[in-house]
Amino acid sequence: MSERPLEQFSKRSRLLYNICNELSFIDQALRSPSRVLLYGRDWMEIRDSIQRSESRRLLNELARKKLIQLRKKETKNASHYEVALTQKGMCESLRLQVFNSDFLPKGEVCMVIFDVPEKHRRLRDQLRAFLKRAGFFPIQRSVWISPCDAGPALSALFYAQKARSWVRIYRATEQVAGRHNRRS
Repeated sequence: MSERPLEQFSKRSRLLYNICNELSFIDQALRSPSRVLLYGRDWMEIRDSIQRSESRRLLNELARKKLIQLRKKETKNASHYEVALTQKGMCESLRLQVFNSDFLPKGEVCMVIFDVPEKHRRLRDQLRAFLKRAGFFPIQRSVWISPCDAGPALSALFYAQKARSWVRIYRATEQVAGRHNRRS
């Protein structure tokens, strides 16, 4: 009773918290705390092995989709993978960056203006569909805006897709009609 509880953000409390989180059978540990000792170091090694296995599976999946290239390198003590991003992988990464963009300050928008030639109609339709999925909305058929700061990622994506000559991206301040900023 006289012992002080662990401080909330101390190393000891974090370690205890991690151990409890790592136990997949927490209810069993609560019923029999002595079993926690059985899971200790062995359980952490199993967990690390599972994480490495999951990482290898995910790497192989990305390689199968041709988003990365994998090369296994053997060294004297261990083996590891060298990972290279493919063109397709770079485009997918940029696409994800567009979808995960942070919001711009209030009153600012990311504006995309495009003029894709008629002979590339499919690309134009794909661009509209992409912008819609990314949270943009049309002001006109070829002018789209979003409250998110997707400009840098969009610019890199359009450059990688060789569509930069038809697309312009701006960060603009939205002005509402009828409101004027007057100085007193």
